[in-house]
Amino acid sequence: MACDDCDRCRALGYRFCIKCGQDFSASAPVPPYRVEKESSGMDLLHKSVLPSMALIMVLAVVSAIILIFNAGVTVDFLSTYKSNLSLYFIDVFVLTTITDTALQVFFVLVATAAIASVIVLLYDSRDAFRIGSYDYLENTRKTSAYWVGLLLGSVLVVELIVNFLMTLVGYAPETPEWILEMTLPEAIFSFTKAAVWEEIAFRVMFMGVPMMVIAFCFRQNGLRHLFGGTGVTKVGIVLTVISALLFAYAHVDGWGLWKMFPTVFGGLMFGYLYMRFGLHACIVAHLVNDYATVWLQVFGGFGSLMFIGLLFLGVVCIPILVKKTLDGIRGCKDLPLTGFDKVQDSMDSNTD
Repeated sequence: MACDDCDRCRALGYRFCIKCGQDFSASAPVPPYRVEKESSGMDLLHKSVLPSMALIMVLAVVSAIILIFNAGVTVDFLSTYKSNLSLYFIDVFVLTTITDTALQVFFVLVATAAIASVIVLLYDSRDAFRIGSYDYLENTRKTSAYWVGLLLGSVLVVELIVNFLMTLVGYAPETPEWILEMTLPEAIFSFTKAAVWEEIAFRVMFMGVPMMVIAFCFRQNGLRHLFGGTGVTKVGIVLTVISALLFAYAHVDGWGLWKMFPTVFGGLMFGYLYMRFGLHACIVAHLVNDYATVWLQVFGGFGSLMFIGLLFLGVVCIPILVKKTLDGIRGCKDLPLTGFDKVQDSMDSNTD
């Protein structure tokens, strides 16, 4: 027999009434009790990232689909094309020039890596699809998709602001003719190669390899550090800055000196994603960043709208980017030096 407290206990999600002991299991199922948190200013800032995150996941999938459906025509195009495979350090070191079948095989490899990176990012970020779940926002904030959504759009806006300031002082940035004249197969090859190979040449070579060597020096398994995703450390931040500067300088040859100033922000973004989530997150962010030209060729004016939408949502993300950057600078002193010199919780170097 129900008492006065039964309805209250049932509403709270109790399985029994705490007063009379009434068993609620035979009645309609009751959702687990959850404490609703009042929305704070920080909650609103974090929620402002969600549209950007959603758009970038869509753009990543669209870019992968374009790559898949145009793989055949791109492979055919590469039969009469040649491309240098280079490493960068102050100057460009051409490892080899690839042509014919070797170039076609190389494209298949980088295309596979790009598509696989999109799949891995979506799988790692599966909490972002559980809309309405308990602690949805808190769980989503830990995903790579959230951080790509936060960083990519807002960093693109920062880069445009830098370009605008350079224009005001009399140095007008210009897009090189070779980019404007690209055919679709050439653009797909060039930007897919850039998304994968440049992340290997800058993030793996200048961040992963040094961290692997340091790990071996501390008698740890260094191979797991080669592809990033092992956390933010003081040494990692130094390597991120070095990698970003080299990454920016490498763009001077094809674009001009002006390109170095905005590009360094992109290098810092890729470095953070590499430290925190791994190589696949960098590749996806790089792919979406570079594929704007491809969207324009495939979708025409709608491709431009996709990019404009990314920039608009990037503006919305600027406040939390600024806050996270300032918090990160203040928290640098508390980061581990290498992460190898002492036993630590695996989450210590992966905080916001």
